[in-house]
Amino acid sequence: MAYIHKRSNGKWAYTVSCGIDPLTKKPKQITKSGFATKKDATSAARKVEAEVENGTFIKETKMTFESFTQDWIKVYSQKCKNKQCQGT
Repeated sequence: MAYIHKRSNGKWAYTVSCGIDPLTKKPKQITKSGFATKKDATSAARKVEAEVENGTFIKETKMTFESFTQDWIKVYSQKCKNKQCQGT
């Protein structure tokens, strides 16, 4: 369930609970603010809740494409070392 509240600057915000992080054992939350109306914040929160429930929520990050590709190459090279990529 989302918590909708008005910020001191007059904008609306939401906080959605996403359960417990299995690694840290701490609660995970998604917060976003800057909505002009309570209706806008509620609508956005419902959408995030549905995505979290369906497992389709992707958290935005500030990762660069270069950083992403370097991480991907590390994972892909590990698969190749495990002989999953032989013959291609």
